Amino acid sequence: MITDPSIGSILPTLIREIETVLSQVKQREVESLVGAIVKAERVFLFGAGRVGTATRALAMRLAQLGKTTHWIPDDTTPGIGKADLLIANSGSGGSMSTCNLVSQARSFGATVATITANPKGKIAGLADVILTLPAQTFKTDRSTWTSVLPMGSQFELCLWILQDIIALMLMKELELDETAVSSRHRNLE
Repeated sequence: MITDPSIGSILPTLIREIETVLSQVKQREVESLVGAIVKAERVFLFGAGRVGTATRALAMRLAQLGKTTHWIPDDTTPGIGKADLLIANSGSGGSMSTCNLVSQARSFGATVATITANPKGKIAGLADVILTLPAQTFKTDRSTWTSVLPMGSQFELCLWILQDIIALMLMKELELDETAVSSRHRNLE
């Protein structure tokens, strides 16, 4: 139990946690995901719960980068096919709804990628591209818990930051500057 949840007390520990987690991410895995995104005709994205909230931010950013992007389960999401990529993120690597979508996407010939804390999970077992984010999740064994954050927040926060790093890599790969990306920001708010 945190005795002093003030910003000044928590922030140094939180910054160390983020650095520890993200410094363990393998650059080649990030580059594989970036390559899959660049290659895909369309990118479909899904995640359950708060992982989904963080993943939805990547969907928005990919659209701003000029990729044809669809968030599942929006009503306007078209059918997925062979030229498409599904990014299905799951901290635990076994979320039932995410597993179901991954199986369906594979049956339609789509490439599947996942960002997960569990590279041995069911979703990773079905994925073509696996990016391991070794952070604590909601389903992490609590007896070894070290995060100052509650529940699965460490994975979710690090996922958000990692996806923004991926967006920066995509900007470089696609030769986009801030002006080009900003021009695709929605203007209906």
